[in-house]
Amino acid sequence: MTGLVFLHGWGFGPSTWEAWLPAFPGAPTVVLDAGYFGPSPAPVSAALPHNPGGWLGIGHSHGFARLAAMAVPWRGLMGLGGFLHFCPTGNDPAGTPRDVLDAMIARLDVDAADVLKRFHRRCGGRDLAGSRPEPEGLARLRADLIALRDLDASPPACPTLYVHAQDDRIAPVALAQEAQKRSQEHIQAQDHNQTQNNNRHTRLALLETGGHALPLTRAAECIALAQEFHRGLC
Repeated sequence: MTGLVFLHGWGFGPSTWEAWLPAFPGAPTVVLDAGYFGPSPAPVSAALPHNPGGWLGIGHSHGFARLAAMAVPWRGLMGLGGFLHFCPTGNDPAGTPRDVLDAMIARLDVDAADVLKRFHRRCGGRDLAGSRPEPEGLARLRADLIALRDLDASPPACPTLYVHAQDDRIAPVALAQEAQKRSQEHIQAQDHNQTQNNNRHTRLALLETGGHALPLTRAAECIALAQEFHRGLC
């Protein structure tokens, strides 16, 4: 059976997936941790255990881009509020201005709890401000903001499902539309017979509301989409 690998976004933790894990009984699951809170985790880039059925990666926000960059022959990828770039690039003006991230980076050393509180409120998810990063976690938060500022990831070469909320205040829907378009073009360039194989398509599912915390705010709808996608890969 195709297994599932979960990775949360910036400022969140593995608890993002509490409602998700029971929805895939019998499937091998791996929950990765970027290490912002709690004990130091294994590196996100660590090798996955062998699974004959392969892996479906499900990433929230920056977690999607990090999964896509891993040296894993993914059966499929699913991005919840996912993107390939976060700040405007020369080819695409959509995204969060770099000076916004610069201000967050500078503010982290002054009051990390306030930065996280404001961020979570803009995401529309539950308030996680009570979770305070340890020094190592704070360093990871800072490093990943820097990575987001310069992110320009290559599109995946596997079937990919993007799920995005139209009221996302962190990552505008244009980022998901651009990612889906680039992903489909990348697959078509690799597989001239792609139009005859629906499993090779990429897809964008738009939700009217949910903000940037879709795994939490629209868990039931997103889990149903993930189950359908997972069944198509098994």
